[in-house]
Amino acid sequence: AQLASAANVIAGGVNFAPGFMLKPLRFEYGGALGSGLQAPVFIPAQTILGTNETSTADNTKMMEAITAQAIAIAEQNKRIDNIKVHVVTREITTAQKKDQQSTQLATL
Repeated sequence: AQLASAANVIAGGVNFAPGFMLKPLRFEYGGALGSGLQAPVFIPAQTILGTNETSTADNTKMMEAITAQAIAIAEQNKRIDNIKVHVVTREITTAQKKDQQSTQLATL
């Protein structure tokens, strides 16, 4: 009853059962961001590593892999476009009859 009365007082109502004590909320100090902090700066890898023969060879290998993958994707897309489906009407009719039978059994 005291809790309900306290809730009533918070909402602007009458305190009909006094005695509930609500402790003030205290929050821990979370600190402050210093003025010396700044957002990270993007530095490209080429700036750090430089352009030497090794990195050029690595870039060439990477481009070859990307090209090979693009070719494989194009070939796969051609195959997907050319898929043909062969339908046997007897099999479809048999499947439809089984479906009707199971529906009839379920509605009994």
